[in-house]
Amino acid sequence: METMLIILTIIVIIGILTLIYVILSANIKANQIKIDEAELVLDDLLNKKYDLLIGAKNIITKETDINHKIFNDLKKLKEQNLSIFNFDRKLNESYSLTEQIKGDFKTLAANDKFNKIIQDIKTIDEKLEATKAFYNKYAKSLNTLIKRFPINLIAKILHIEVKSSFK
Repeated sequence: METMLIILTIIVIIGILTLIYVILSANIKANQIKIDEAELVLDDLLNKKYDLLIGAKNIITKETDINHKIFNDLKKLKEQNLSIFNFDRKLNESYSLTEQIKGDFKTLAANDKFNKIIQDIKTIDEKLEATKAFYNKYAKSLNTLIKRFPINLIAKILHIEVKSSFK
């Protein structure tokens, strides 16, 4: 009888541990899914911004005497294997350069196609900021979770690591 009680106790403990594992791993995976979704949206928006900046570069080199070589970094971005964080930073640098050039040349300020591109970039930037906030929210949540015991053990089993955040 005592052996049955020990076996039953072990089965209950294993069941409780399994239930805890399932609940905690589901919580980790839910955060990871949200982060993955945000990364997909960020990647799409950053690629659209890149394409628009290439269009702006083409108009700038066509309408002004600006040497196209100052945009060499922009053209090479797709060839590099950059993280979304670095890709975003580099695109923002190119956009700042584009805005500065726009301010220096009245012909660009009067170019409707160029102004449409700039407006589209601003719209994408608004969406990027919202998506970055969404990403940061779930990255912070995930990071908080996986730093606590016993969730840190489950995260290691699932190969989930601390996520960087956008600044």
